[in-house]
Amino acid sequence: MSTAITIKSYKAATAAAAKAYYAANKYTMRRDGRVKYADFRTVYADRVNVNFEGNSKTGRVAVVNLSVFYSCDHSQLCYPGENHDCAGACYGCAGNYNIPRNQVLYAENVAYFRKHGAAAFAAEVVKQCRIAGAEKMRFFTVGDFMTPSFIDSVFTVAHELPNMPIWCYTKRVVMFNAYMRQHGGAGCLPGNLNVIYSLWTSDAGVIPVLNPYNRPTAVFIPYGRERELARGCTYICPCASTDSVTDCDHCQICQRLQPGESVGFFEHSSVLTKARDAVVNAIHKALRAGGACDDYERSCATSERIKARYTAA
Repeated sequence: MSTAITIKSYKAATAAAAKAYYAANKYTMRRDGRVKYADFRTVYADRVNVNFEGNSKTGRVAVVNLSVFYSCDHSQLCYPGENHDCAGACYGCAGNYNIPRNQVLYAENVAYFRKHGAAAFAAEVVKQCRIAGAEKMRFFTVGDFMTPSFIDSVFTVAHELPNMPIWCYTKRVVMFNAYMRQHGGAGCLPGNLNVIYSLWTSDAGVIPVLNPYNRPTAVFIPYGRERELARGCTYICPCASTDSVTDCDHCQICQRLQPGESVGFFEHSSVLTKARDAVVNAIHKALRAGGACDDYERSCATSERIKARYTAA
């Protein structure tokens, strides 16, 4: 039996994984309470919202978010009244992201892009970043590439701000692969932009991804599967605990992630992670004795120590 990865098999595998996460009933936010805030029947302001304050994980990194209901790979199934499996597993519509005001900000970005187009959206992001003096940017703490023209917009921002490290995670690997192929392959990617393929996991492990250009990858590691899945990751994110010694602003692992490398993200922002957080927090506390984890090399050392704790025989 062939094990070759095809678009059909990849989408089927990711859909099955999403359904498994949803069926596990680990998530407490009700879907009907989330979706209504992303309904375009609401009137939004005509603007682009760039967050320059970040949060406890990202630090002071400029962030551009989009509503997951209009941008993710299965967004056509996430409209009000529909029943889609991954809605329950998506942290982009839970916790603080579920605050109505936040959902409106994400939806306003979608609306501005749809109304004014890729060039105008990119120009507005660039203008705000220059005014704010932003030094680093992440696209999508929530959301994803909506269309190939949105990829154009992200590339334009990267070209206009060549000294700014920019990174993003995407599950829309089929579309991004096609975009790369149509624009000349890996060479079309701006040098300051790192696009990381975000991978689903199933009971059998990490789902193989269509990755002809050897993009770096990010792996979601569910609670209880650290020992199994962390082994295959180059790094473990040192920010994903309740008492982290670093943040995205200082860590830089994802900003510098190389082709073929991977970073694992322990399941976080969940009551299920409290037991594990106690262990990770103890590691962070020990590291603090030597100073804050505020640079790339120290972040890598932290990552290795956390990984070792969970992969030891």
